[in-house]
Amino acid sequence: MGIDRGDILVVRVVENPIVNRIAFEGLDKLEEKDLLAEMQLRPRVVYTRSKLQADVQRLLDIYKRNSRFAAAIEPKIIQLDQNRVDIVFEVKEGEATTVSKITFVGNRQYSDSTLRSELVSSEYRWYRFWASDDSYDPDRVAFDREKLRRFYLKQGYADFRIQSAVAELAPDRKSFYLTFTVEEGQRYKYGKINVTSQLKNLDPQTLNKSLTTVSGEWYNTEEIEATIEKLTQQVGDLGYAFVDIQPVTNRDPQGRVIDVTFDVREGPKAYVERIDVSGNIRTQDRVLRREFRLVEGDAFN
Repeated sequence: MGIDRGDILVVRVVENPIVNRIAFEGLDKLEEKDLLAEMQLRPRVVYTRSKLQADVQRLLDIYKRNSRFAAAIEPKIIQLDQNRVDIVFEVKEGEATTVSKITFVGNRQYSDSTLRSELVSSEYRWYRFWASDDSYDPDRVAFDREKLRRFYLKQGYADFRIQSAVAELAPDRKSFYLTFTVEEGQRYKYGKINVTSQLKNLDPQTLNKSLTTVSGEWYNTEEIEATIEKLTQQVGDLGYAFVDIQPVTNRDPQGRVIDVTFDVREGPKAYVERIDVSGNIRTQDRVLRREFRLVEGDAFN
């Protein structure tokens, strides 16, 4: 604060206090050490109102991550001598916020009950008192989006997408309604399956036995991933240490088929820098190392 006294400007400076101690009241579901680890304020740190407000919001976010959206936190500042303060957070944790209903919009090929069985989240039932998957968790909902996507892609719906996943808080603030709006799209089968190679002296025809995808069957992304793993192993066994296999797809919406070409390319080079052996008390390192097929400096395989 500045005071004008003629030609003299006097500035009075009031220092922010130092935090002496931080305490919590009302904790039950969460531990004090876990909350303190997420805060800016701590003992022997300068106290400011902005830091306190940020910490309160961060603590509320932590409770939301633990499905407690009704939690309330009231900070109390206790003034001490020598320009110090104690901070006491009075916490009302509230009840866990559950998922009371899960619905789907746009699903024609699969029923709501079938899609619910694919999710990690589940609807609250009073008799499932030991379960935790019926509490609302934004991260769990995000994972459910991926679970739904993988389910449809495994069934051949290559055009599938989730338009929205909305969590609506019930009027009593004790539960959420989850609504997934989906667009299923067309179902595809495999068209032509090919293997190409950009590696010298590697005949792609020799890799056909590793194909698990079959023309005419329903398109399945999990089978494509399994084929990539088998091709990578076979090419590695042939002595090519650095490979990168990319599936190239060509979609025909009219014929409802997808041609897949597995392109074998040279991948990033990696070498074994060091091999460590631990836990061998009775056997020397050199005895174990002579049994290894890899040695330091070899190409990683």
